[in-house]
Amino acid sequence: MSRTTDQCTTIDADANEETNADTFASYVRASKKCPCCGRPMKLIKSKSGKFFLACAGYPACRKTLPVDIDMIEEYFYRNSKKGQHCVQCGYSLEAKAGKYGVYVQCCGAQRHKYKLDEI
Repeated sequence: MSRTTDQCTTIDADANEETNADTFASYVRASKKCPCCGRPMKLIKSKSGKFFLACAGYPACRKTLPVDIDMIEEYFYRNSKKGQHCVQCGYSLEAKAGKYGVYVQCCGAQRHKYKLDEI
């Protein structure tokens, strides 16, 4: 990891650009811009395990945004109308809002669950 803050960990998308070119963190960095300063947003995991978006211009810009379900659905359907599929069973993935934040699960019988840094 390239940077850490007191309470949070940066999900580093640009350290291994070739290997992680298809991750949610790299999608956020490439497509989401800060509404205040225009710099890219990055995916952050808090100490409690929740994910949020923060401006890459920190500490000059302290803008943060929550990760919403629509943003994850955009990521799933960014290349085609088929969406993204579970690597374990092959069923399609869907984003859900739970007690501890947003998570991803498959639509199969096993209901495999994924965190945002795993997709």
